[in-house]
Amino acid sequence: MVLSPGFPLKKMIIGIRAAGFVAAIPVLSLLASPVLAADESLNDPEKLQKAFEDGRYLDWVPLEDLTEEQRKLVPNSCCKGAYVAPARTDDDINVLPQDAPTRAHADEQISEGQSKVQFKGNVAITQGNRTITTESATYDKEGDKAELRGGIQLRDPNATIRAESADIDVATGDAHFDDARFVLYESRLHGVAAELNKSGDNVVDLRNTIISSCEPGDNAWSLHGSEISLHPDEHYGTAKNMRITIEDIPVIYFPYLRFPVGDERLTGFLTPAPSYSERNGTELSVPFYWNIAPNADATLTPHYLSNRGFMMEYELRHLSKYFKTELNGSVINNDKGGYSSALEKQLRDGEITEAEAYPYRGSDRWYGKLEQQGGLGQNWSTNVDYSELSDKDYLRDLYNGSIDSNRQAFIRQTASIDYRSEHWFSGVKVDEFRLLTTRQLPYRELPRIHVDGNYQFTDWVLNLNNEYVNFAENRYFADAYLKNPDDLADPNWDPDVETQKARQSLVYGERFNTNYSLTWDKSFAWGFVKPGVAVRGLAYQLDNRTLREGVDDSPSFYTPQASIDAGLFLERDISLFGETFFQTLEPRAFYFYSDYRNQSSLYNLTPTNSPINFDLSDLTFNYNQLFRRTRFSGGDRLDDANQISLAVSTSFSSKETGVERLRLGIGQIFYKDERRVTTYDRNLADPNSSIVQDNTRSSSDFALQVSGQVNKRVRISADGAYDPRNDQFDSANLGFHYIDDAYRILNVTYHYTLKPVFASPSDPNPLPTASMNQLDTSFILPINSRWSIIARNNHDFTHGVELDVYAGLEYNDCCYRVRVVGRRWLRVDYSAQNFLENLTNDDFEPGIMFELELKGLGSIDKKITTLFEKTIEGFKERDKNLR
Repeated sequence: MVLSPGFPLKKMIIGIRAAGFVAAIPVLSLLASPVLAADESLNDPEKLQKAFEDGRYLDWVPLEDLTEEQRKLVPNSCCKGAYVAPARTDDDINVLPQDAPTRAHADEQISEGQSKVQFKGNVAITQGNRTITTESATYDKEGDKAELRGGIQLRDPNATIRAESADIDVATGDAHFDDARFVLYESRLHGVAAELNKSGDNVVDLRNTIISSCEPGDNAWSLHGSEISLHPDEHYGTAKNMRITIEDIPVIYFPYLRFPVGDERLTGFLTPAPSYSERNGTELSVPFYWNIAPNADATLTPHYLSNRGFMMEYELRHLSKYFKTELNGSVINNDKGGYSSALEKQLRDGEITEAEAYPYRGSDRWYGKLEQQGGLGQNWSTNVDYSELSDKDYLRDLYNGSIDSNRQAFIRQTASIDYRSEHWFSGVKVDEFRLLTTRQLPYRELPRIHVDGNYQFTDWVLNLNNEYVNFAENRYFADAYLKNPDDLADPNWDPDVETQKARQSLVYGERFNTNYSLTWDKSFAWGFVKPGVAVRGLAYQLDNRTLREGVDDSPSFYTPQASIDAGLFLERDISLFGETFFQTLEPRAFYFYSDYRNQSSLYNLTPTNSPINFDLSDLTFNYNQLFRRTRFSGGDRLDDANQISLAVSTSFSSKETGVERLRLGIGQIFYKDERRVTTYDRNLADPNSSIVQDNTRSSSDFALQVSGQVNKRVRISADGAYDPRNDQFDSANLGFHYIDDAYRILNVTYHYTLKPVFASPSDPNPLPTASMNQLDTSFILPINSRWSIIARNNHDFTHGVELDVYAGLEYNDCCYRVRVVGRRWLRVDYSAQNFLENLTNDDFEPGIMFELELKGLGSIDKKITTLFEKTIEGFKERDKNLR
């Protein structure tokens, strides 16, 4: 029968919804925050634990009983099932509660006088996709109160709450539920509360609570608490006496915590993060989040390191209409110096002193970084990226493994402002690098100014590019000549004298580059033709403090250039391996002429014969170099060229999806004249060296290129330069990437360069160095649905060393994830020239890392996740999907 019109359906739904569904949503917010604690005085804990175990089966569906669509939503192949709301077939299932009428039903209605009405049997209240069912309901009209008894269930598409009894004050909205059980479907979080109370001001209290995301029968972890108070309207909650248990053993306790409710940010402590390393000892960081304003916040992290002392880390963020700003860093007072077993052995053997072993012991050390992007959505933009630190070893010491051998060790200090109009793009930048090594770069750009114009008239394109740079001395250049451990034995070492010697080998000054070009950019269905002419200019105003007497301190040059770039586009359908492809054949010819200008006045400028080399180097030859209008990086030379590049490429694209499965390309440059403009002084160079002879060749190496998404699982990329004269590869880069639906991942990358050239601004002759020959392999191999092996090996064949090696195990199920990784990596001044030639075991840092993630609570520490994201391609995608 339908309930009588006098029953307060909407008021009850409002009251129950606030007590039930409003309470369920903040539980997810609670578990996403660092609420951890314990209470040993729970009321009848055995009963509560049994209710929790029984509640695990609420809406639980085993994997074999799920539909295909439901199985796709299961987050992990190792999950044994899912929490699924029972299916509904009525018309309101997809309607939001606020857009739907209220419907109600009961088997029997009994009136008790004029003030009380009782309903029995299959009492059901439905409002859109939300339903409330109970065995019986009683409404007292005089007191405006309702009682619900037996099998109370509140359901919507996101959650279910079940209780044995409920008392609701319809007038005030107060409600009390006994033995409440709840499930949040998407997060798989479920739990039980001995009492759930909702007061009229929308405050919800959960008392004697147990929460987990583990499946039925799995006690891997659970969250226990004596009291959780939720204030949804004010977007915060509090928790008392909270603890995490692992296999029913309490491991972390927190007596009180204030946490955000919903998406709102809230001032309070975040998850503590413990860790351990030999160098820094036992570590514990406890972040504190400060919600300063809607557009500003800060995180302050006291960080204890047993072998170093106390460190304070900070991060401040601010967002305005035009600017996004972040400031972060850390400071440690009176560093204890850390610990190294290798250094301790050398100390015992008398090989080094304590000052050499721990040079920063007793020092105050710090690091800071400011990042700002401005002009959001405007024609103007600004960028600031400024870092500074107390010493070059700070990041290596305090952020273990943050600098790897395959990345540059430096911090940057740059600021720029740009403006873009319809035809012009202009900007000013100051830029300086500080190497975290014993060497330093000689120059900083103070400033670099560009004014670039672009006009298009039908198919004609006019470019007017102008650039000015002032190359001043890098502020850290003298740091390379400070007394270091290698010089301690020399009593005559004078850093000021050494710095002055180095400065005398450098050239300082201003440079102005222009590049004006006019191109006919014409494309057709069958191909393209792009003829063009250009004039490039180069001028200097040099600081004569280091120049030899009689040297021209304001040399200037210009050169006319011409080019024509043309190609054909041929296509056909082709069947290979039972699949139809769209194949293209693209022959291409590129002719480039640049008139020779004698630039000998740019060489032999100082008493040590130094040339101008502010930012100059030869570009690495590859397939793309076939079509460039310069063979140099930087702006310190004007090319001379009379050459033609011939190339052909072909591609195979799937007719069904359009994905390019494979692309192959090969090409070569043919030179009519010898290249007389070089990075070095030809008069001082050895005519028999390979560097000099490369400029006399009549043809280049063959440039090769291969790339493509071979199939759904495999992607390849490769490029190389093959020298037919010597029957050898001068360079080769190969990449193989495999990932399948089971997230088996294999990455293999190989880099080879035959004797790369090392060029220094203070050295008149570039020198070939040892060949780079490195293989980087990483893989993730699932052993079964829960266990996986994860490993990486970065090997240098030239010197026979492992640059970075780690291997570990991961256990992952629907309840928690554990990773244990052993790692050995380089901890040396690896930016120095040929640093790999003299490595010893003391240059490697061993370590063991541990990471635990309780599903629904997050990771205690994310060092391993960060490492994998940086070094294993495909890991981010896997981690996102195997949540």
